[in-house]
Amino acid sequence: MIPTQFFQETYRRQAAIRNRWIVVGLFITSVALAIPRLAQAQASAGMTGTVTDSSGAVVPNADVTVTNQATSVSLKTITSSAGTYTLKASIPENTT
Repeated sequence: MIPTQFFQETYRRQAAIRNRWIVVGLFITSVALAIPRLAQAQASAGMTGTVTDSSGAVVPNADVTVTNQATSVSLKTITSSAGTYTLKASIPENTT
């Protein structure tokens, strides 16, 4: 006959292993959910603004060019009907 203590020890060991796998699974899930958020934060850099004339009125459909002075890389866009523009992934260094 097998003593009852043997079954209790086996159950405790199985419960400990199960709990470890749950912790490992939660950790992996947390890391997997955090990585896209970190990458998204880096990709959301950009520049927004409003183009106005000397009287302060907005200028719709104006050409906007932003140039990085260090690399001479230019990004171009056109303002909206409200005179606003958005440039995604621009480099926030020395720009004109």
